[in-house]
Amino acid sequence: MEEPEHKRFVTVLRTNDPLRGRFLAAALKQAGLPVQHPGLEHASMLPGFRILDIDLRVPLERAEEARQLIEALEPPVDVVDPMPALDARSGLPYRQAPQRVAFRVPTDRSSLLCGAGLTLAMAVVMMLRPLGLVPVSLIMLGFPIIGYVMGGSFLALTCSGPRCGGRLLRAAEQCPHCGARIVGDIRRHTHHATALEAHLSRDAQDDARQLETNQR
Repeated sequence: MEEPEHKRFVTVLRTNDPLRGRFLAAALKQAGLPVQHPGLEHASMLPGFRILDIDLRVPLERAEEARQLIEALEPPVDVVDPMPALDARSGLPYRQAPQRVAFRVPTDRSSLLCGAGLTLAMAVVMMLRPLGLVPVSLIMLGFPIIGYVMGGSFLALTCSGPRCGGRLLRAAEQCPHCGARIVGDIRRHTHHATALEAHLSRDAQDDARQLETNQR
């Protein structure tokens, strides 16, 4: 039997971000809209991981109202230029900067392997639970710790460019992802601004010396 039109719920948003889903669900409820959010409870049990889809559903007749509210709450996403950070030298958007530069950053795989270990551990626990072997399966919860420790020994070079983080080869002179010129190495992504300022300062000094030499 088909569900009555006024009782039908439709999906107005799908996301894999638990924080975003929880915030928007609360906002819709506060606005007086009946909200269903399948997947939110399970996704909230895995903070920091975006592996489960969350659907926000409202009655069909109020779907347009919900979409307008979501649009008003969230800033517009610029899909054309996902790198709006400014280049310190040119003042232009990062992708349009004529001489943007970046650095190589050694990044370990601790978070990645920890997440993989946690997913594997949870899968094993759920599989053994019907067999009454939960105490035995709890040993598997050590997998995330093992993954985190092992991940520290697997290093990969990444680009420090704003919102890039693409993989780099040691000999790379240009990032294949964002096009930045690679000019050196830094220890952390958070050091990018300081290293960029120092690099630009050295460039300015070199330009001044070159100009002085040419004027002689």
